[in-house]
Amino acid sequence: MTARDTIAELLGLVYVPVVRCWYTDPAAEDRHFICADPTHPIPNTIDFIAAVWPEGWQWDRHSGTCRYAALAPGHSLWTIAFLWSGNELADRMSLYAKVLEWLREHDRPAFDAAVAKARRVMEEAR
Repeated sequence: MTARDTIAELLGLVYVPVVRCWYTDPAAEDRHFICADPTHPIPNTIDFIAAVWPEGWQWDRHSGTCRYAALAPGHSLWTIAFLWSGNELADRMSLYAKVLEWLREHDRPAFDAAVAKARRVMEEAR
């Protein structure tokens, strides 16, 4: 599973391999078709990550320690950190996925706001 797949699932999308499509809810009678293979509902661009980055969060690439990090609002220590791979887009996707996971576990209202923001950006990108 890629970071893009993780992000899509965190945003409430479900991949149905039989039909190779992403749906908002594949079990619902009025399911909403998102895209067909080989496209992906999450744009593979740094601009997308910049547009959906959660309010109040800071991110940084520490070249001295070769890591990406994100800082949650109100925290004094880096909340999420990992070594960077040299692929900036893949690393930012991974960091965004980790931030969404952190929000889901620690700040549900902020997670819901981040999901709404990302869905709005995705809709505008179509």
